[in-house]
Amino acid sequence: MTQSNSLNPSFSFRSLSKCSPAAKALADWMNDRARSAKVTKVRVAEKHMNATRGEVISLFRLLEGMGAGQFKSGRRGYESRFIWRVDPKALAANG
Repeated sequence: MTQSNSLNPSFSFRSLSKCSPAAKALADWMNDRARSAKVTKVRVAEKHMNATRGEVISLFRLLEGMGAGQFKSGRRGYESRFIWRVDPKALAANG
């Protein structure tokens, strides 16, 4: 599977954050951060977004489908995480 370096043109984080409380919480959290992250762990996102594990994973899988990054399920001692292909602070600022 080949991935491009840009977001899918139909991607609209603004629309997503209007209809998803988890996406809105992610945008607020990313806007409050001093620096961008390259990787966001599900456990950490749960705490900062005040969301359930299922909500965070669903959001990360949706973002993956939209081209914002890649969701990795935790295996063999590694935590579940989202690896960003785009700058999450810039994405949140546009939302």
